[in-house]
Amino acid sequence: MTVGIETKRDKFRRLAELRTINVLKYIKLMGQLSNRGSYDYEMDDVEKMIGACETELKQVRRRFTFNGRSRVEFSLD
Repeated sequence: MTVGIETKRDKFRRLAELRTINVLKYIKLMGQLSNRGSYDYEMDDVEKMIGACETELKQVRRRFTFNGRSRVEFSLD
């Protein structure tokens, strides 16, 4: 590889690692919301949060498999 030129594979690996680390960080932060001493929530809220994450993850898998595009919106309302 020529110095200074990033291949598509190199770019994918760099961004995939960074973005996966960020996703895992925010999943862990979401888990901290389970602290009843600091937060008040209903299980319906939890199911909506987790359901939205699961739906988006399924969409990501489809995009890699079928190259389709879709967007999941999220709200506790």
